[in-house]
Amino acid sequence: MAEGSETYSPSIVQLHRELGLRVLSRYEVMYKKQNGILDKVDALYREYCRWYLNPAELGSNLNSRQKWQELLFDPESTGPHVVSLYLV
Repeated sequence: MAEGSETYSPSIVQLHRELGLRVLSRYEVMYKKQNGILDKVDALYREYCRWYLNPAELGSNLNSRQKWQELLFDPESTGPHVVSLYLV
């Protein structure tokens, strides 16, 4: 209710928290980009979507959850390991 008021202004603690979250978010994206994690996640999603659109053509009897797990833990996969991103 107070946030809609013309005289409302957030507390300094609230402003610090919001600024900190923005800085953290930008840092996480920069870190993931520099370490190749964003490219790896992009490749995983592309492969999953390709399979999802045509599971029968690719000869797979897996359900969607199983296929995603297969992609995440593929031993022939190259690049950074992204499983820790999903455990947080």
